[in-house]
Amino acid sequence: MFSGDKTDLFVQTLQQCERAHDPSALIALFTDDAVIETPATTKRQSVFAGKRGATAFFGAYLNQFDSIESTLHDAHEFGDIAVLEWQTHGVLADGKSVDYRGVSIVEFADAKIKRFSAYHAAAA
Repeated sequence: MFSGDKTDLFVQTLQQCERAHDPSALIALFTDDAVIETPATTKRQSVFAGKRGATAFFGAYLNQFDSIESTLHDAHEFGDIAVLEWQTHGVLADGKSVDYRGVSIVEFADAKIKRFSAYHAAAA
């Protein structure tokens, strides 16, 4: 689909989790010592760590929305690092529609996600 097996699995799993509104399958892709961060969340919390942190991060992400769909426009793997460009469309829990673009950096270790960082424009 995109540039490599690890990236394809991450993208497919993320989209599946968005449709199901359940982060469980995505959490299984993370290492026990993973680091998850975005500028928006790290201001409130220093870092999300491990599978527990991934569960908190992606659970909070999904809970903002009644529906959500991310579309990947481009992806590149450089060894164990993937750079993903995406656009997200959704409806927030309050009924407001949102549409925004962003970039995620995913670092792998033995085909698991060791670090996930997401950067995006403010939702409009």
